[in-house]
Amino acid sequence: MRWLETGGLAAALAIVSACSTTGQTEISRTVAGFVGQPRDAAIARLGRPNKVIIENGATESYWLKVDVETYAGLSNRREYKTVNGQAQISETEGMKIKEHRRDCIIKITADAASTIRTSEIIGNPASCENILNRPAS
Repeated sequence: MRWLETGGLAAALAIVSACSTTGQTEISRTVAGFVGQPRDAAIARLGRPNKVIIENGATESYWLKVDVETYAGLSNRREYKTVNGQAQISETEGMKIKEHRRDCIIKITADAASTIRTSEIIGNPASCENILNRPAS
């Protein structure tokens, strides 16, 4: 009990929180750290962008990562209908193919001299953690 009174619970929660967001912190820091660097630094770290828009010499570069996990999951179906004024319920159980998507977009803008001016993660940073150091194919 004394441990809780001295803030031990808050410290424990902070440690758990830090452990669960380590990937988010690394990718967030990496992306934020590109500002002021040459655009080539981002390409060296993230690989070739999936989309580039060039306008008046300035560039917008996008790195996209989509993970789709397909799995078999339970599917329950409940139907309500009225027959002869009586409510009837029918239930069925089965399997259904389901998908879970994790999308990540990193957007970096660079001026005409190829110096990065803005960098951001669109979506959940946790979905971006595997995008670091991918091959620059």
